[in-house]
This record gives sequence, structure tokens and C-alpha cells, in this order.
Amino acid sequence: MAMTRAGWAIGLALLLCSPAAAEMYRCQGKDGKTLYTSDKSQCPGADAHTPRGQIQSVPASAGAATSRPRTRAPAASVHDEAQARSWQRKKQEAIAEQKAVADRRPYVEKALRFCNRGNKLYVEDEDGMRKNYSCEKVEAEAAELARRERELEAYLDQGGLEDECRRAGCLPGWIRD
Repeated sequence: MAMTRAGWAIGLALLLCSPAAAEMYRCQGKDGKTLYTSDKSQCPGADAHTPRGQIQSVPASAGAATSRPRTRAPAASVHDEAQARSWQRKKQEAIAEQKAVADRRPYVEKALRFCNRGNKLYVEDEDGMRKNYSCEKVEAEAAELARRERELEAYLDQGGLEDECRRAGCLPGWIRD
């Protein structure tokens, strides 16, 4: 009698564990992809589909995550860290150039004022020889410094770097202080 109960228990367990014998239908979905379903209303006019191979059952909550939720964000990859350093270096180089332009402007403006008073400019080479330096060159340098200063201000302070970063797909935190 104990064997009979064990036999029934095994039979019942096998019956409960076996997949349900539902009919499957195959049709083309609204998006043009092949759709397999057990709901005939989703595939009107389709004949029952006989699968080739083994059918794996999908849990009722197919859209739900089956793994444990993450408790913290994954570590940044080496590639992301290198990209971040590259963008930070790019920002620091622009800041350094902006400072160099700002440091050079007072000297050029002083030379320009000197020229505007009718004076002549000279420069000395390595050997101490004086050579004439034209005021037109000073005016051109002053204009170039002013232009570059405006460009760098727009790049750093008015979103130029951020726009470039965004277009390249970098993360905004990579260029923030």
C-alpha cells in the first residue's frame, strides 16, 4: 500500500510539472514581426502551429525582472574613466589658454597705447639687437587676443564645451568641477 501511495504521488507530481498542452498560433503581428501565441484572437484565421523542438514556458510576469534588483550602480568601465579624464583635460586646457590670453592682453594693450601716441616699437632678439616692430602687428595681435578671448568665454562659460560634450555622448559630470 505504501508503494501505491508513492506511485500516485509521483504520477501526480509529473502531471503537475508537465507543460499544459495548449494550442499555439503563429502569425504576423502589427509591427511586422512573427508572433507566437496561445490566444487565437491575436492571430485571426491562423491554423494551429506545431512547433519543431522543445517549447520553454515563460513565466506569467514575462516583463518583470527575474533577477534581484541592483542595490548600487555598476562601476564605471575603464573606457568611461579614460573618456572622463580626456574631457576634463580638454576643459583644463581651455581654461589654461583663457588665462594665458588674459595675461597677455595687458602687455599688448600697453604697446598699442604706446603706438597710438606716435611712438615706435622695437624688439630685441637673443643677441640684444633691436629691430623695428610695426604697430600694425600689435593691432592685429590685440584683435586676435580679443577674438580668442570671446571664443573661449563662449566655449567655457556659455555652453560650448557642454554642447560639444553632449554631441559626443559624454556624461555631463565629466566636465563639471
